[in-house]
Amino acid sequence: PVANKNLKTVASLPVQVSITLLKIVDLLEVKHSIDIKFAIEIEWYGSRATYNNLKENSTMNVLTSQDVKRIWLPLITYVNTDQDETTRLGLQNEWSTHVKVRREGNLTRGGMGVVDEVEVFRGDQNPLVMTQVYTKKFQCQYEFHLYPFDTQTCTIRMDTSADDLNIVKLVPNKITKKESLE
Repeated sequence: PVANKNLKTVASLPVQVSITLLKIVDLLEVKHSIDIKFAIEIEWYGSRATYNNLKENSTMNVLTSQDVKRIWLPLITYVNTDQDETTRLGLQNEWSTHVKVRREGNLTRGGMGVVDEVEVFRGDQNPLVMTQVYTKKFQCQYEFHLYPFDTQTCTIRMDTSADDLNIVKLVPNKITKKESLE
């Protein structure tokens, strides 16, 4: 076979994932499951985007729901949930999704053809940060052969969606605990 030299290779997009454990809602050893309330923070660079007038304080750079619908959002699957649940935009009264831009890069001024003074920031220098908070039931493999002198481990297993497997690379960033997990 002859290789086609015109094919372009696609570099994988690093998506940093951080988890903050908020509360253990329920622990069912017999059912091999644990319900955890947690916040997930997903960070990536939108290289094709540009942003106007970003503030130093990123809480001032929250995107509107209309803007969120126009950008690409990473889809993460929680592999060890019953239905392979995913990150997704929450419906009303379900959970909230916040997407903001963190100002890191340098600005350029709008051109002479622009009526208003505008500061333009490139998407490949200023990351998007999506935050969601919810409760999920994770399935675990508990080992009870040393009970009651044992320690159990349960993980939150994540993967990209099937469509993004070749273009998105999940990068573990931080895991923190908000309060005592009793």
